[in-house]
Amino acid sequence: IQQREGFARGGAQENVWSALLPEQKARLAERAHAAAKEELQVAADQMKAVAELAAQRDELEMWAQARKRRLAQEIADEPIRAEARARGEPFFMSEAMTVAVQRDMEAKRALREAIWGKSEMLRVGTPRSKAILSLDSALNSKDTVAEAVAQARQDAELSALSAQQRVAAIESGDEKALQEILKSSGDLFKLYRAIAGEIEARDVQARQQMTPAERAATPPMSSETFDPK
Repeated sequence: IQQREGFARGGAQENVWSALLPEQKARLAERAHAAAKEELQVAADQMKAVAELAAQRDELEMWAQARKRRLAQEIADEPIRAEARARGEPFFMSEAMTVAVQRDMEAKRALREAIWGKSEMLRVGTPRSKAILSLDSALNSKDTVAEAVAQARQDAELSALSAQQRVAAIESGDEKALQEILKSSGDLFKLYRAIAGEIEARDVQARQQMTPAERAATPPMSSETFDPK
């Protein structure tokens, strides 16, 4: 298709970094450094939130018990679900499971409100939201509240360690480490997609089902979502 169109030379991800100007690399390093520092602060605040949750022993124990009952009900309902799957029929949540889920949610809300109040809105990605989600997951796999809290605390500590390592790598000036950081964050792929040849290649892909007349009547850059000027 590219040969037929006569343009769209494409690109390669491994060549993106070497094609950047020094000032472009510096800006990318600065942004990556700021992002890692921000994540480090989020992890620290997440550890604080886990400690606050652990301090509410009564409410936390109530949530843990509600979660155990919910998990037990899931196990009890599994034979019925299996039969429904075998027959190719939908399975609707049992009345007992509905009650167990509701009580689980109420217990979690009671714990959260006991610490942060009813007006607190936990947005996705915030330290408190991360702490709740981590503890929520741990309660599914751990036998005791103490084990679940330890797991949630470890999750936050690992996030902090990862952020610290990225900060140190960027500050060291190690370009290979910076490239790996940009690759894992998806920023390097975004740069790759911004290569002129890759933009042209996507234009070609958008035109491959057109007839010759349609291709002749359609500007090659018409599929792009930005102004080519």
